Amino acid sequence: MRLSLNWIQSYFETTPNWDEVFEKLTNAGIEIEGIEAFNDNNISDQVVEFKITPNRGDCLSLLGLLREIVALTDYKIKPIEINEPKPTTDSKVNVVMDAASYCPNYMVINISGVNNKVKLPEEIYTRLSCSGIRSISPIVDITNYVMLTLGQPLHAFDSAKVGACLQVRQAKNGEELKLLDGSDAKLKDDTLLICDSNNNPAAIAGVMGGFDSGVNNDTTSIILESAFFEPRIIAGRAKQYGVSSDSAYRFERGVDTNLQHKALSYAANLIIKYCGGNLGEIIHISNLKPKGSVSVQYSKINKLIGTNLAIEDINLILKKLGCTITSDGDVLNVVAPSYRFDINIAEDIVEEVARIYGYDNIEAIMPIASHSLNDCQGFTLAKLKNCMVTMGYNEIVAYSFIEEKYEALLGKNGIEAVKLQNPLAGLNVMHTSLIADLVKSLQNNLNRGHKHVRLFELSRVFHGEDVELQPLKLSGLLYGNAISPNWSVASKNADFYDIKHVVNILLSDHKNLRFEVCNDSHIFHSGRCAKIYISNNEIGIIGQLHPKIGQELGLPELPYLFELDVDSIKNNIETLELKKLSKFQKVERDLAFIFPTSLAVGNVLDVIKSSNTEYLQALNVFDVYEGANVATGTKSVAINFVFQADKNLTDDEIDTSINNIINVVKNNFKAEQRS
Repeated sequence: MRLSLNWIQSYFETTPNWDEVFEKLTNAGIEIEGIEAFNDNNISDQVVEFKITPNRGDCLSLLGLLREIVALTDYKIKPIEINEPKPTTDSKVNVVMDAASYCPNYMVINISGVNNKVKLPEEIYTRLSCSGIRSISPIVDITNYVMLTLGQPLHAFDSAKVGACLQVRQAKNGEELKLLDGSDAKLKDDTLLICDSNNNPAAIAGVMGGFDSGVNNDTTSIILESAFFEPRIIAGRAKQYGVSSDSAYRFERGVDTNLQHKALSYAANLIIKYCGGNLGEIIHISNLKPKGSVSVQYSKINKLIGTNLAIEDINLILKKLGCTITSDGDVLNVVAPSYRFDINIAEDIVEEVARIYGYDNIEAIMPIASHSLNDCQGFTLAKLKNCMVTMGYNEIVAYSFIEEKYEALLGKNGIEAVKLQNPLAGLNVMHTSLIADLVKSLQNNLNRGHKHVRLFELSRVFHGEDVELQPLKLSGLLYGNAISPNWSVASKNADFYDIKHVVNILLSDHKNLRFEVCNDSHIFHSGRCAKIYISNNEIGIIGQLHPKIGQELGLPELPYLFELDVDSIKNNIETLELKKLSKFQKVERDLAFIFPTSLAVGNVLDVIKSSNTEYLQALNVFDVYEGANVATGTKSVAINFVFQADKNLTDDEIDTSINNIINVVKNNFKAEQRS
């Protein structure tokens, strides 16, 4: 929106420091996009372009911007003087309101004997021109001038063309109206109309008037309309009919529901002053409902902003914004002014206080990192699901009952499945494991040409008919490539460590997570399977599907799967301590050891972790080698160690830690260090 700077300045008792004012407006959300010189007819001015966000329709006027400036600064402004117009004739307009829900406030007045050929003061033309509005005729120019001043769009009908009655109603499909810009609109029933005495469309409410009902130079009698139209009935209508108007731009964002009388009075007075004429009686139809209050706690305002503002300061800010407030202890009740459509919830109040107080005045405070996280850290089923989805897995929702064939192959070992008395389509037992559901879904996906499948299910299994024998499980399946085919990255088939990585992320909140080799599962491949523990509590299993099962089900490749007991995970949540990150450089060292081939490297890592080696932050296996230069029956395992402290570590300190690790490994596993 563009406005004349001289026009804005004319309302201030003292000349403001405009650089300061514009900076405050920008910081508060009313951005200044530019200021340019204006010279026309020997009049020099400056045009200020304001960027008004869609939620701040109240600032699409001089009055709205003046309110913002007063709220943000200590400057005083002169009031916009508007006198109540005095009727000079008994003429009045009849109004038929058939759309009160869309037009809860409607006002009209008849003005007869006007001269629409006069010349208005140069000041009005300059202010319109600065705002990008071209002069059309004195009456139209005055309605536009009032709109720029107060923010209320107005419309003038030629009384001789529309008659002494206006009707407000919804359009009927198929009706047509020639608009002021010359275009023909084929109306739809989602459009609100203003109709003439014969109930023929005369204007699209809040958007644009009709060509045949508009004023021209020969007009001598008008009906001046001032209305509040609900934004939802105006939004999108201008675009729908391929037109553009300043009125629609304001109405669809919302105008002040109590501004109509003031705007009508202002425009009527200006018309009588410059165009002459006689005023009829103002006709007013209202169905407005009072605006409700919003409650918020003073303490919440300060907590969310991060301030310690006094109650008096908060109250003063809200009063500056035109709010009506009452309080009861810590509870603040706020009724926003009628022009603030964007203040509806407690957070809106908080935002307004922060905005006017000034974001730059809010002290930046680092969060305190001394808290401990326990079960209130947010363990939820949604968290598990979101984690799986984030890693690219698709959730399935399967039946709780399954074919006996799949249960025999993939069910929980040692558990007798609950049988259905009335089997449905061959589904005759309740599943004891979710793995069968995932494998069935895999088959369906393979039959439909999918080559890379990631699935998970979160559901209960049935180890009996009693509720306590129906634990909640989370199971996942990985099949095909570890990553999607990509020209820049070499393709790689998924392996055990890819599915293990998924479990590690799911259970990253548990520092005592470990995997133990399992060779006694009838579902998983021997040597490619592990039981999952938190501390010493078994909470699940992970591995590659057994080759015999894959062969029986006709799977071209063997998928990797895991199944976790959700209740066990929840019951074993550990307290996590948050620690400050060190500002000092990390130090890395690599060591290689020779171990027996049969030794599980995970046991080595667990022993090193439990040795409490000073400064050791992390360790990771990055190479396992068997072959030349390594004795038969042994393997070389290379491990990367990361050290860090709240100081710069010396070579001697690192060497001491490294020697401790070497001694721990040699003493516990009879290993040799490889040079």
